[in-house]
Amino acid sequence: MSELLVHLGVAAILFGSFNMIIGIPDWSRYFEHRLQNIVFKQNFLKSLSYDQLQQLRRKIVRAMFDNPDIDRAGTFADYFDRHLHHDLGNPFRENVRSVISYEEYEEDSFFVHDFLSYVVRSNRGAIQNSVNWENDADEIERVLEVRVAVRFPDGHKRAGESEVLDMKRATDDSALPPRVVVNCSLADHAGIDGLIIEVEASYLVKRSRFQYWEMSTSTRDFSLTINHQSGYAVIFKAFVHDPALTRVERLTRQFHFECDSWMLAHNGVAWRLEPRAKPASLKEFVLANPLVGAQSLTNTPIARD
Repeated sequence: MSELLVHLGVAAILFGSFNMIIGIPDWSRYFEHRLQNIVFKQNFLKSLSYDQLQQLRRKIVRAMFDNPDIDRAGTFADYFDRHLHHDLGNPFRENVRSVISYEEYEEDSFFVHDFLSYVVRSNRGAIQNSVNWENDADEIERVLEVRVAVRFPDGHKRAGESEVLDMKRATDDSALPPRVVVNCSLADHAGIDGLIIEVEASYLVKRSRFQYWEMSTSTRDFSLTINHQSGYAVIFKAFVHDPALTRVERLTRQFHFECDSWMLAHNGVAWRLEPRAKPASLKEFVLANPLVGAQSLTNTPIARD
């Protein structure tokens, strides 16, 4: 009887070993799937340090593009890591609307009324730290007034109300300095996603002077309208990553530019008003002012005169 038990025990061990060998591929797949689930779970990723996540991201990019050297020094991936990647976690702006109106003033200057509004959007629970307006000393001949305000968005307990953050105004007795810097903190409004910013300024600018606007942060959905007298045309250039999603309209007294995509930090626009040559005939006027509809003119010649 004892011999039978021994044989049965040996048989059980042999059967168990055989069953384990047969099941090894299944166990491998099981542990492989378990490890994948663990690695890609948010809680596990949150447990990694910033440097560890950077290393993981770089390995993923190398694998995605099957190129172990894709982020070597001097490549676009290297540039993206050093200059653009951090923007993914920064607050951004949207629905940027700028209306600038020019009127002749004295012999060689324009009086300019400049109105800007945009919506600030939060990232990681915070919006941008401040609202800034400043001019280069040689960009504007004289700043007359600058006003910065916020308007509370729909859903806020103060929805529709405005609050002036700062105002600078020249008087007959006291002119503003050649370079005006306005820096308004948004610390008291840090948690308000969708806060509306309004910046209004009036100033004098030389007629021959180019003006420019450089984006300080990532911006989505941007438009610029320039109102001017009929004797002028707008010379304009946009510096954007996706020109196909821009649109330009030129009317007798108005210029309009739209970018329906993203404008990244340091993208921008530049423009200048110059006298428009008087057309010799109605035909010449029509040829100089074609109907373009929604066609993008970004890559077409700007001056028609």
